[in-house]
Parts: sequence; C-alpha cells; structure tokens
Amino acid sequence: MVTPSRPFSRLASTVAIATILVSVGIIYVLLAKPSIPDYPFGCDPYGYARQQELFRDKGFVNGLDTRAQDEEVLFLIKTARAAGLTPDQFGEMIAPHCHHYEEGSDSVILQYPPGTGFLLSLLPEDREVEALALLSLAVVLAVFGIFAVRSLPAFVSTAAVIGGLVVVAMPLANSTLMVSASFAPTLGFITLATALLLYGTHRPDRPSWWTGALLGLLAAFLMNLRIANAFVVIGMAVFIVIAIGSLSPKRLARQLPFLLSGVVVFAIGLLPLLTANKINAGGIFESTYGVADSAPARFETALFLRNLRFYFFDTPATPVTWGALAALLLVLVAAVFAPSPQSRRRCWAAFLGGAAAYGISIVFFGTHEIAATPYLIPTSAFCVGLCVFVVAETTGVEGLRLRAAGAVVTVVAVLAAGQVLMLPRHSYRVEAPAEVLAPEAIVWADMTSGTLRYYRQKYAAKVIFTGECEQSTLINAVSEAGRPQFFVVDSDAMQRLVDRIVGDGRLSAAGTLHAREDRPIFRLEPGIAVPGC
Repeated sequence: MVTPSRPFSRLASTVAIATILVSVGIIYVLLAKPSIPDYPFGCDPYGYARQQELFRDKGFVNGLDTRAQDEEVLFLIKTARAAGLTPDQFGEMIAPHCHHYEEGSDSVILQYPPGTGFLLSLLPEDREVEALALLSLAVVLAVFGIFAVRSLPAFVSTAAVIGGLVVVAMPLANSTLMVSASFAPTLGFITLATALLLYGTHRPDRPSWWTGALLGLLAAFLMNLRIANAFVVIGMAVFIVIAIGSLSPKRLARQLPFLLSGVVVFAIGLLPLLTANKINAGGIFESTYGVADSAPARFETALFLRNLRFYFFDTPATPVTWGALAALLLVLVAAVFAPSPQSRRRCWAAFLGGAAAYGISIVFFGTHEIAATPYLIPTSAFCVGLCVFVVAETTGVEGLRLRAAGAVVTVVAVLAAGQVLMLPRHSYRVEAPAEVLAPEAIVWADMTSGTLRYYRQKYAAKVIFTGECEQSTLINAVSEAGRPQFFVVDSDAMQRLVDRIVGDGRLSAAGTLHAREDRPIFRLEPGIAVPGC
C-alpha cells in the first residue's frame, strides 16, 4: 500500500471519479428511505417531538426549560407525597414517556439533552424528522464520497472507503436501529467532525484556527445530541495528541490557534447543555436522565458477556460493530506500508483514537443493564470513518481533493434537496371523549401518554412504570381526592392493570381514544378504591 510512482491519467481519473459519483448516487437512492418514527408516541418519538415543540413555542433560551407546568403535575406530586410514596417510587409513574420527576428542580422534566430538539425545530414542521434524517444521510455520503476520490488511484483504499460508507450509512434506513431521532444527526456530525479533524491536523506548518473552532463546535453539538457522544470526543482528542505529539516545540506552538480555538468553542458550545441541566435537574453537572438510564456501571462478568453477545451477534447493528474492528485492522496494515513517518504516525493516531472511542463505549454499555441496538453505532461509525479516511489520505493523490469536493457535494445536494422538498406533511388525528380531556380528569396511559399531551394538550402519565402496590396507593389517593380517573388500554401493561382492578364494577367503559390505532378507555369514579397490597 504505497503512493503510486506514476501519475494518474486524466482519463482514468475522470472514469474513476464518475464511477464513485454513480456509486454514491446509487447508495443514496437505496438508503434514502427515512425510517425514524415521526408519530409522537412511546418514549423517543414523543420526547423529541415535545422538545422541538418547546423550542418552536418558547424560543431557543426559554425552550431549554422542559419542566412541566400542567395542573395535573402539581396535583400528582402533592398527592403522591401525601400518600407516603417516595420520589424513587412515584418519579416515573406521574410522568409521560421520556419524562420523570426530578428532585433537584421539584418538577417533572424531559430527560434528553437539547440538541436534537433544537435541530428539529429549525426544519419544516410535520416532516422535520424525515428531513433531518435525509440531511444527515447527505452529509455522510458527501464526506465519504470526497474521501473515496481522495483515495485514488489506490483502488483498494477506494473500495474500503465505499465499504465504510455502506456500513455507516446503512443504519439510517433501518427502523430497528433508528428508533431515536438523535442517531441520524449524530452520524452526520461525527462524519463531518472526523473530516475536519483530519484536515486540521494534516499540515502542522499551516494550522487553521477556524478549523479548530468548527471542530470544537461540532464536538460540543455531539454532546448536546447525546451525552454518550463524549466517547467520540475522547477519541478525537487521542487522535490529536498522537498526530501532533512528535512535533518540535516550534512547530507545536504553531498548532496553538487550532487547539485553543477548538477548546474555547467547545466550552462555549456546552453552555446549552449545562444550562438545561441547571434549569431542569438543579445543577449544571446533574443528569436529566431517569434512574434507569443514569444507573451506575455493574462490573459483573455475566452481565458483560450477555451484553457483548447482544451487541456483536444479536442486533441489526452487528455489521457496524464488526465493521469498526475491520477498519482498525485496515489502518494497522496501512501503518506498516505507510510511505512516510508522518503517514505512519497518522495511521497509528487513527488506530488509537478509534480504538479508544470504540473500546470505552464497549466497556460502558457492556456494564449497564439497559442494552439497546443503536448504542454502539456512534463510536463504531467514528472508528470506521477515522480509519478509512486516514488510509485514503495516506494512499491517494492530493490534487484530486478539490475537484472531488465540488462534484460529490453537488450530486448529493441535488438528490437530497429534491427529496426533502417533496416530503409529504404528516398530520395525525387524535380524538378522545370530552370527559377524558376535561381539566379535572386524571389520565393514565402508556404508549399514548405523550400523544394525548402533544395533540390534545391533555396531560397523561405512565402509572404502570412502578410496582402494583405503588400503583394502587396512588390511584386510591387520587380517588380519595375526588378526581375522576381514566385508563387508556394502549399496551399489555395497561391491560394487566385494568384486568387487576376491573372487578366488582369498579371500572366503566368511557369510550375510545382514536389515534393511529383505536384504544379503549375505562373510567374509575371518585371515591372508589382499587385492591391494594
């Protein structure tokens, strides 16, 4: 794997670039089928819909405040405490999905950092989720396409970059993997930040402060999208340290504008996240995540092995996870055949930076009880991108870069713009009986708890997110307080709750919730008690 000794002919260059452009176009057409749920139900779809709604209605600064102000919230907090329940017991059951009670602010809050909701609020309403996914795919394709041409005439490297593109972009078309609106922009920002990382450190004698500033901004925004993207930021830092660590003091001093601008802008870019933490959780370093998602690590062999099997063998994300390992091996081979000491050092920097992000995320998610299919995708994608991009710059012809940028960006921009402009607007009909929507009604629901609030401005809580004893205690306390209660049977858990308390005529039919699927509703009259423990 060495730099070719003879020039790449104009005809061969044109044919190769055209082939890459056609490949990028085909990949876009095959994968540009947004699969992220845009209907606000359950946890993530409703959570991000609520977040972007706050930014649209209240603006960027006030939109950081996610504390629920509904009358039902204050009533349920007061009633739960009076019934002798602790915050650990009632924290989830009095809130809709993706929300929980936070003692630090004495409020029910949204658990996610603000970045995804902010991006969604900038896009056309009722199609913002699909538009964000398509734009993220366009960024991934454009950057990988540029590096594919950059790798020419080393066709093995070009094939590696195209393969890396498929691995990184494929999850965007998989509904099982894109369960959250935050993962698509995460992949887009990671890919763009990786390209800036390489550009900013490629010429030690000509550092760029603006490249450092942009890199710092992207790194901060990654943290505003998902806290776990800190692992990617760590990998970037490791790459920078290794890549410029051998420079002489004089040449290292020239890197200060790049480094300082990056650090300063990164710190400034974290302000929205820290401000949201302060408002909603009571402290800038307090987590807004619920108890389950912020639980400490458990270093248990059985748990770790179970999670390793899950992430490497049992999920649709397996190609991405294994692709990261293949990329690490590829960059090691490139280091052996690197044409210069600088290229060899950058290959090692890519290996160590990618391995750091990838390895830390495996340890972190391997030692936590909750395992989800997309969790390893961001660091795996970073590892793939970093390694194949360094191989491309090591083996390619430098003069092809600008020509590639213009051609690739134009093709991808035209495809993405056309599809985004033609996206249909989505509007969903949600109807419920008037007595369910009445101010005095207390509504219990599971998957549609957020749907009712988003479309009908009626607060509903996921009472089933606790034990049966706590459920009965709070339901009876609400009944004693004289408030009618309604149970929307929108999940197996809600069905079990209704079956448990329906005896002796306690519940009566109260109509139907008309949403994407019709769901029966039952009423519990004030003063009627349900079975306790």
